[in-house]
Amino acid sequence: MLKKFASGLFHQAVRRGKLPARDEIRGRSVNGRPDISVSDRGSRNSSVLSCLMTAACVATPLAFAGEADIVAADVDCVRRVCSFAVSVRHADTGWSHYADHWRILDLDGNELGRRVLLHPHENEQPFTRRLADVEISNGIRRIAIEAHDSVHEYGGQQLEVDIP
Repeated sequence: MLKKFASGLFHQAVRRGKLPARDEIRGRSVNGRPDISVSDRGSRNSSVLSCLMTAACVATPLAFAGEADIVAADVDCVRRVCSFAVSVRHADTGWSHYADHWRILDLDGNELGRRVLLHPHENEQPFTRRLADVEISNGIRRIAIEAHDSVHEYGGQQLEVDIP
């Protein structure tokens, strides 16, 4: 995805005359490895190239953080009122991409409870948070738990748990 993004930016820059076309680039070998040198067209080339590199560096954490996964859960119930301790793993990169909540679902997909996560957990992985006082109706014997992140939304590893 990142490669496709950077390639598109590069080709746009070439079409607009901001970077040299392919025939203006000459390759040579340095210590057995290919090296690319570009004919000098002034500082505009380095500015555009610098911009492309910055865009790639900014987009990289978003591309690699992935989806939020539920890795463990404990359930304690008294008279069908349950408390959940749920562990989430996500490579939070800050406010722009972090696991922002997890929720409890019946197996038909109806939401039974939600725990909002108020900040990124960059240095605490996986992390565990609790949600108490979730009422589970008598007909429900098993629930699913899934996490949500601010970029990918839902889609990571879910966990199904039996209700005691």
